[in-house]
Amino acid sequence: MGLFNRMLGVCSAAGDFHGAERILQRAIKSAFEPQTLTLALVVAACAEARDVVRAELWLRRICLTGMHADVPGHPEVIGSLMDAGAAPLAHVAKQAAQDTVAEHTAESRLSSHLHVLRKHSKLSEDEMTSLSSLWEELVQQHKNSGTPVSRPVLQATLQVLARCNRQEEIQALLKDLPSLGLRPDQKIYGILIEGAALCKDVAQAEAFFRAAREAGIEPSLPMLNSLIKCCAAAADVSNAKKWFERIYSEGLVPNALSFNGLLGACGTGGVDSEAELVLQQMVTAQLQPDSYSYLALIKAASNKSGQEAERWLSTAISARVNVDTGMFNAVLRAYVAHSDSWEAKRIYADMERAGVPGNAATFLSVAYAHALEGEVSKVEDFVYASGQAGSGLGREEYSCLLQAYSNKQRYRSHKAERVFREMISQNIMPTAKMLQYLRFAMGDGPAQALLEELRVDPLDAP
Repeated sequence: MGLFNRMLGVCSAAGDFHGAERILQRAIKSAFEPQTLTLALVVAACAEARDVVRAELWLRRICLTGMHADVPGHPEVIGSLMDAGAAPLAHVAKQAAQDTVAEHTAESRLSSHLHVLRKHSKLSEDEMTSLSSLWEELVQQHKNSGTPVSRPVLQATLQVLARCNRQEEIQALLKDLPSLGLRPDQKIYGILIEGAALCKDVAQAEAFFRAAREAGIEPSLPMLNSLIKCCAAAADVSNAKKWFERIYSEGLVPNALSFNGLLGACGTGGVDSEAELVLQQMVTAQLQPDSYSYLALIKAASNKSGQEAERWLSTAISARVNVDTGMFNAVLRAYVAHSDSWEAKRIYADMERAGVPGNAATFLSVAYAHALEGEVSKVEDFVYASGQAGSGLGREEYSCLLQAYSNKQRYRSHKAERVFREMISQNIMPTAKMLQYLRFAMGDGPAQALLEELRVDPLDAP
């Protein structure tokens, strides 16, 4: 049932309740008995899709069966209902959790809690307190029974702590491992290095690697790949090269993830010549470049020109690689960064013809292309499309609107004022560039009066 639950977890995160229901049906037809987590993820998928009525129908159906009475109180269900704004229904679910909590083992409650936190990048104090309390309860149970804590639960706990950069708690847990009958291994340090990579903390990732070596643990390819990935996230090309070479010195053979990690570092660092050399090495090693490889090459070439970025997009298409939204977006950003609005709009037209769906980043880049030419109505259309496809209007969207209005200052000063007021009302502070656009759109005197009225100090603008 574990495989089905993992697929359901993906559907839940995406709010795909149709997919979740199909997977549940397939599991039942395959003679698998649904678990509490299985049904909780189906309900959560409905809530994530903001279909609260459907979520409530599932909860009622589960209650009528008289089985899995703890599903309504599952943390995955409660969290999704709260996110969907269904506080009353979530309150009922919480009450159900309180009625059934005594029936759960500490391990099952900790596993459920870790499942809810698995994608967090930051833990609140309440979440950390709850996690610590459940861990301590679990440890005490195992000490009383004389059995070690299960490695999957330990790994899941460290994964959450590492993602959220809770170094103090990580060190305390590692220190206690011997007393729990456990020893750190390649898998545990790999998880910790991967967590540091997600936080873009190269120093911490390297510290975990040194700790592993001091503990007598031999380096593994996944550990070294995670170190390269961390350097890529931090745009640290020199360290990425150092850890890539370490693969050979340890007697290991780099795989596609190793080369893609190094290409990723070249991409974020904007080192196009180095990226081409890495690609040649990858092909020499008889490894096939994929979408990620070409995306990194596009990003690396973007600093040079939009044409160079597009060259790698064309190469990917010729190589029959699956060209996705991210690759088109990278080329769009390159043309916009080099103020080539006509080419940016052409790439967007090519993207539409190819049937590649746009996302919030796509629409924002196209909006910036139109802003360069002062095409206000089109800028507004694409900016609001970006907001709808993403999480609403943010600093970038407001900056784009102000830039468009600044190119039509005599006719758009009232729109610039309205947008600026709206932005400040949402506690989004302007950058120095945005203030410059505001002055161009409204004129120095009216813009200064507006800043004074709204109590915005230009000196505070980054």
